[in-house]
Amino acid sequence: MIVTGWLSRIVSDVPELNTAGFRPPAITAPVPPAAPTAPPIAAPLPPPMMAPRIAPPTVAAPTFVALSWPGEGGVEITAGPRPKLIGGAPAEFDGRADWWSPEHLLLSSLSLCLTTTFQAIAARSRVAVRHYQCRAWALLDKTAAGLVFTEIVLEVGVEVDPGQAERVRELLQKAKTHCIVSNALKPEVRLAVEVREV
Repeated sequence: MIVTGWLSRIVSDVPELNTAGFRPPAITAPVPPAAPTAPPIAAPLPPPMMAPRIAPPTVAAPTFVALSWPGEGGVEITAGPRPKLIGGAPAEFDGRADWWSPEHLLLSSLSLCLTTTFQAIAARSRVAVRHYQCRAWALLDKTAAGLVFTEIVLEVGVEVDPGQAERVRELLQKAKTHCIVSNALKPEVRLAVEVREV
């Protein structure tokens, strides 16, 4: 009823569409019959559960992580052949202290991304690293937008050969610039570096 009334208003307002006094044009040539079309093929049904709703990109290798929760306890986190992790809320949010929390996984991902990026850059620069360690911490604060990370710091310690300290500091800053995880985060990531020549 709504659609009919809407169409009738358009027809009455537009003279070219008004049917009052309308005369169809004369047909001067027969219209050939339309070619038969094949019946539509029904699309296959997606498999039950875990059917991706968004197709992964074809120009780059996608990254997949799967989570499974039995209804109680921790969440099983898997990613292909890698060892599984048990995650959940931290103890501060009614979880358990031995679970990998989202916050710990985020800081681990950030630290590992910086480290692997630095490894690649140092290898291309032919800089020998004697020892490397990284400690990540973050401040979780209550703001007008809710609980958010207001500060994230990566404390990096590196031991290198004599004469390489300044070069390593530059490479670490370059690694931070190209760190995919760091670039994906909203808060600024601070880098605190200590380099010792041994």
